[in-house]
Amino acid sequence: MPWEFRLALLVLVAVLQQGCVVWRYTTTPVVTGRVVDAESGKAIVGAEVGFRKHETVSTRTKEDGSFSLASDHEWGPAIGIPFEFTLCGGVLYIAAPGYSTFEKDVGQRVYHVVQLSDVALRKKEPNQPLEPTRGLGP
Repeated sequence: MPWEFRLALLVLVAVLQQGCVVWRYTTTPVVTGRVVDAESGKAIVGAEVGFRKHETVSTRTKEDGSFSLASDHEWGPAIGIPFEFTLCGGVLYIAAPGYSTFEKDVGQRVYHVVQLSDVALRKKEPNQPLEPTRGLGP
């Protein structure tokens, strides 16, 4: 048997014994909560909720102001046995027309569901500049 064949066979066996070549890593946690007006306490419908630098995964608040933001993932190489070693977290934002944008850093190693109590958004002052948001359309 030629040495090239033996080497190729050895590499193939090593890859197959690894379990897998790529793994789907979680990059942002699942977040749930409710968004309300700071003055009236009423639910804010249609507020955009997402993570900065992960705008492909965002959601809008429901009629009761509640939301459930799905986690974001990315594919990467798995060395040995796959496990979650990538950073998972980031800066959560909540934006609604006429309100100041809420931002909260949820940390960098968050591998559980983040449950927020009522997030109270304050109305913008009349001369406050508009803040750009990205993600979902109208």
